[in-house]
Amino acid sequence: MRRLALPFVALAAISACRADEDRTVPDLPVMPIMASQGHIEARDRTELMRNIGAGITEARVRVTVAADDGLDAIDLDAIRHLIGQKYPNMKLSDGRYDFRDLALDSQYESDDLVTYYFQNATYEVFAADNVILRGDIYHMYLDDLDGLWEAKVFGDGRARCNGETPQCLDARDNLRPFGRSGPGFEGLMDEYGEASLDVDRNLYRMRLDTPFSHLIDEDMIFAISVNELSPREFGNTQARVAVLRALLDEGLEINKIPSMFDHLLSFGIGQMTATGFDDVKEFGWHFTPQIPSSVEECVSVRDQARVVALMMHRTMRRRSQALQNSPEFIAMFNATNEVEQRLFLMRFVSAFHHNPTYSLRAMRYVLGEASQYESLPEFGSAFSDAVEERADADRRTRAAATSNYSRRARGILTAIQAR
Repeated sequence: MRRLALPFVALAAISACRADEDRTVPDLPVMPIMASQGHIEARDRTELMRNIGAGITEARVRVTVAADDGLDAIDLDAIRHLIGQKYPNMKLSDGRYDFRDLALDSQYESDDLVTYYFQNATYEVFAADNVILRGDIYHMYLDDLDGLWEAKVFGDGRARCNGETPQCLDARDNLRPFGRSGPGFEGLMDEYGEASLDVDRNLYRMRLDTPFSHLIDEDMIFAISVNELSPREFGNTQARVAVLRALLDEGLEINKIPSMFDHLLSFGIGQMTATGFDDVKEFGWHFTPQIPSSVEECVSVRDQARVVALMMHRTMRRRSQALQNSPEFIAMFNATNEVEQRLFLMRFVSAFHHNPTYSLRAMRYVLGEASQYESLPEFGSAFSDAVEERADADRRTRAAATSNYSRRARGILTAIQAR
C-alpha cells in the first residue's frame, strides 16, 4: 500500500496528540510549522497541537514529518485526535470516535486529515470508529457469505435469483468453501495486473486492440470492484476505496460476493450477470487460456479480473471508431495527460457497463456537440450529464442511476490513483 504523502508541514513528535491536552509533556524547542500561509510556532506539545488545530481550521494543512527525532510517519491516532478536535460532534463522551459521517458525506473528501485517515486506517480502526457498523453489509461480506448466498438462492427478498436457481446453486457450490482466505489488497492488485496484461497480450495477438487499450489497467479493474461492492450510502469515494481495501487485508474473498440488490445471478469482483458474461465471452472466445464457459464457472480472481478487463476493452472496441471519427474529441484526448485520459475512460466504460442504451444515446449527443467543449474533463462531465438528460422522460430515474454510477466511477479511480 502506497502511503499518502502530505507535504507542507514539518512537525516533531505529533503522536503526542493522542494524549489529553492537559497531559504533562516535556518542552520542545521552537519549531517552524509551514502551513498554507506563513508559519506556526510552538514551544511545547500542547501549544503545538493547539496551533496546528487553528491552522487546520482556517486552511487545508498537509502534514509530513521532517523532524530531528527520527519520526518518519504520522501516528494515525494523532490524526484521529485532530479530526476529533476539528469536528467535536464526532468525539463521543467516553473518548471514542464516531467517524461514520466521514464516510457518508462527500464534503469531507477535501479534508486532508480525513484523506490521511482513510488511506491508512485498518479494518479494526474503521470498526472501532463506527465507519463499519456491526451487522452491516461489509461484515457480511467478510464473515457471512454463506448467509448471503442463502438469501440469493432461497430468500424472498430483493436478492433472490428469479428463474436462475440452478445456476445460483452451481455458482455457490463452485465458490465454496467460504472464509477469510483472500489474497489481501496487494495480492489482489497483483492478480488484477496479471489479468490485465494477459488480456492486453491476447488483444494485440488477435489485432483487437484500440488506441485506448494501453490505458486500461488494474486500477480501473479495482475501481469497478469498488463501485459495485461499496455501500450506496457512502458519499465519500475515499471511504469506499479505503474500507474495501481494509476488508481485503482481513482476507475478504471478493470473488465470492453475490449481488444483493437484483434478482439476477451476478457475483464477484465485477458483479457480472450471465448476459454480460456471455457478451464478453463471445468477444474473447479465442483467448489463451480460455475464458470459463459460463458465469457460474468463472470463480477465480484471475478469471473474473480478465472478464472485467475484457468488458472494458469490448466497450472501447465497439465505440472506438465513433470516438476517432470526431476530430474535436481526438484533439481534446491527445491534449490531455494519461491520468485524465484514464479518468475519462473509467467514466465512459462504467456508464456502458451499467446501461448501454442510455450511454450510447449520450455518446452520440456529446460527440455531435464536441466543438463546444474545451477539455476532456469537460467533455466527460457533459457525457455523464447527457446519460440522464437525453433519456426519455419516463426513463429519467433509471438513467440518473447510470449517470451517477459513471460519475462515481471517475471519483473512485481518482481516489485509487492517490493511494
